[in-house]
Formats: sequence, structure tokens, C-alpha cells
Amino acid sequence: MSTDREKSFHSWTKLLNPEELRWNLIVASIYLTAYELLKQAMIEPLRGFFSSGFDANGPIVGARYRKKVLSLHKMPFFASAIWFHNAGALADDDLDRIREIRDHRNFVAHNIPRVISETDSFVRSDLLVAIAETAENLHKKLAQRWERCTKAPPELIAVFSIRVVGPVGLEPTTLGLKGRYSTN
Repeated sequence: MSTDREKSFHSWTKLLNPEELRWNLIVASIYLTAYELLKQAMIEPLRGFFSSGFDANGPIVGARYRKKVLSLHKMPFFASAIWFHNAGALADDDLDRIREIRDHRNFVAHNIPRVISETDSFVRSDLLVAIAETAENLHKKLAQRWERCTKAPPELIAVFSIRVVGPVGLEPTTLGLKGRYSTN
């Protein structure tokens, strides 16, 4: 078989093999879900802290949130990541990785037919792992920063005391803090 014919044959096999199709759909849905959970874990604590109250729809986003967070980027996810970066909780490499995770999320979400059928299109498992590592590292870095600082900025204190849903355990977790700002 020629290279193009082999590629075509393998693509059809990838699509028509029930086990492989099921696996590819599951991995794609896990990646998309993990991304959304990471996004929520980055946005919601800041949104809640900078809110001016709550109503039936959740936090009421005030001018402070728009000024301190949303003004940093047009997308709330990246604005939150930049805020955490500016607070010292994320490094430049973390921001680059978050962009890479987001780009791959867009590829997967907008190219499901390619992901499940083409041999050269797939969900990158390294980025799936990176989502969990990013969430875990963010929590660890925030906790380490708290321990190093005798007086943390009020914004950082609030983020520490908010209960968030992390993508790893899918259960509410509280950042492991001890002291007067702990929710434990």
C-alpha cells in the first residue's frame, strides 16, 4: 500500500473500530471537561472575592473585579491566570502552558471528527496531565506564598479562604492553610 492509502486505511480503522472510537471519544470528553474544571478553578475564586454581592445567578460582578481582573485580558480565564501570575502564584512557564492547554482545547472541541478518525489528530495526553498539574501547582504555590509572607495582600488572603472545586479530585477542596484565615 502507498503511504496515502495506508494513512487512509488507518484513519478508517480508527473511526470504525468500536473500542478505538469509544476510547477516543472518552479521552476527548475527559480533556474538555478537565479544561472546563481548570478554567472554573481559576475564575471562580477571584470572581467570588471581587464580587459586590450575590443574587440568584451567583456573584454580582462589580467594578472592582472588572478593574483588577477582567482588565488584564479579554478572556476571563486568561485574565485570572494573569492576575495569579501578577500575585506571584504562577510563573511565566505556567502561563505558556495554560495557553498551550487552551489552544489544544480549541483544537479538540472544534475538530472532533478529525480527533476520532484521523491518525495524525489526537488528544495530547501530556496536556491532559498538565491540566491536573497546573491546578495542583497553583494551589501549592498559593499555599507556599502564604507561608512565606507574614502579611499577604488582602486579595491573596481571600483566594486562600475560598473553597474551590479542583479538577483532580472533583470534590470541594480547601487550600491547605493554617492560621486565622483558614476555613478548616
